[in-house]
Formats: sequence, structure tokens, C-alpha cells
Amino acid sequence: MIQKVIIADHGDAAVRLLWQFKRAGVKTVTVYTEEDYGSAHVALGDDSICIGKALRCYITRWDRIISAAEITGANAIHPGDGPLSTDGRFIKVCGEIGLQLLGRNAEQDDFT
Repeated sequence: MIQKVIIADHGDAAVRLLWQFKRAGVKTVTVYTEEDYGSAHVALGDDSICIGKALRCYITRWDRIISAAEITGANAIHPGDGPLSTDGRFIKVCGEIGLQLLGRNAEQDDFT
């Protein structure tokens, strides 16, 4: 059962995901960078954690996203539909630590 989910995306895509999880009664954690601090998705999450300075951190510093999940007690992550959702190493690490991966990933083409 999903109790708290990390939204590892930003902008409009993150806002849509946040509303979906909120309607389902799931607590949310948003990650953000200094570049997108004032964005709507940051304000809408139940918790939020800064993962770095530049937007590229969403792809290159996924270790920080994993750390955010551990810090906040999230048991699931939605990486959006960008490069992170198909990063084999990221997907493997999520499985190894028991972090449920939601959305599209390397093994499936449809959103779950």
C-alpha cells in the first residue's frame, strides 16, 4: 500500500501527479532545485526537499531523490515520464531498497 510518494518531476507534470495522489489520499513529497523553488509543485506537496541548484539534478542526482525518500519515509516514487523513468540503475536501486516505482519504467510502456 502506498502511504507516501516522492514526485521526482517538476512543472505541470508534477502538479498533475500531485493532484492525482492527493485525490487518492496519498501523502506527497516534492523534490525541487533552487532554479524551480517558486514553482507550484513545491507548494502543493505535503513535504518538499531541495535536491540541488540546477534543473539537471532531476536526472543526474537521483541519489538525492532516493535520500529524500529515506528522510521523509516515502515508500513509493513517481519519476515522471522523462529520462529518470528509464534509467536502469535508478530502477534497480529502487527495487533493492524497497521503494515502489510508479509510472512508466524500462519494463513497461503504460502508466500504472
